[in-house]
Order: sequence, then structure tokens, then C-alpha cells
Amino acid sequence: MLSPASALEVLAGKGIITFLTSLIVSILSVEISDRAVHHYPVLMLLISLTTIFFIGLGTLIGLISSNVMQSSVIGLPIMFVFFIGSIIKDAIDIQPIVTVLEWLPSRHLIDGMNLTMASNLGNEIYSHFLIIAAWTVAILLICLIIYKKKKFDEN
Repeated sequence: MLSPASALEVLAGKGIITFLTSLIVSILSVEISDRAVHHYPVLMLLISLTTIFFIGLGTLIGLISSNVMQSSVIGLPIMFVFFIGSIIKDAIDIQPIVTVLEWLPSRHLIDGMNLTMASNLGNEIYSHFLIIAAWTVAILLICLIIYKKKKFDEN
């Protein structure tokens, strides 16, 4: 590598740039939409947590792939499930699949976003935060384990 930075520092730097870009796009999208957001800080926290999860998922796909083509082949079905799964949940009639799709972080982001647009937030928002946070912690731990394993294998 031509950079004096470690691989972990490069990953963190790219992740921060992606995070900030995603947050700016999310803020602009909310401002452009016609929906009134009554709990803006809660919405931004939900979006931030979910963005960190998806950055971690993308990092994980990159870590398990040996090249760019392989990351596309591996990543497309995984990202399809995580992005689109919660949207198509209502069109699927197979209960075990529906149950799995109901636990996806994107499903809880959508439900949480709808709650932040209601005038009374209520305690229901905490379950959405917990599920998204659990997914985020899990994906980051998996990334760390695989990163350390790959680093150990290279030496």
C-alpha cells in the first residue's frame, strides 16, 4: 500500500466520508419531502445508526471478497435482501420469510421514520432503536473478527 496509514485507518476514513455523505443526502431528502417530521433528532439518530450498519455490511462484503467482481456477485443478493426485503415483505405470503424480513434493520428504520413523523412518539421507538443497534453492533463485530483473521492470515 502506498499510504503510510494502516488498512484500518483507510477503512475508517472511507467510512466517515460515506457516513457524512449519506447523512447530508438524508437531511436533504427529508427537507425536500412533504412530510412533517415532529422528532427530527430521533429521525437523524435512526438514520445514522442504520447508515453505520450498511457501511459495516459493505465493509464485510469487501472483506470476504477477493476482488471487485466477486464483491459485486456476493454483495448484490445480500444488499437486495437488506434494502428491498422490508419493502416487499407485504407481497410475500410465506410466513417464515416474512418473520425474518420483519427483523431487518431497514424494516425498523421505516417503522421508526413513520413514528418520528407522528406528533406523539411514544415508547415504541425504543424497540426500533434496539433492533437497529443490535444489528449494527453485530455487523461491526463480525467485520472486526474477519479483519483480524485476514490480517493474521497475511502475516
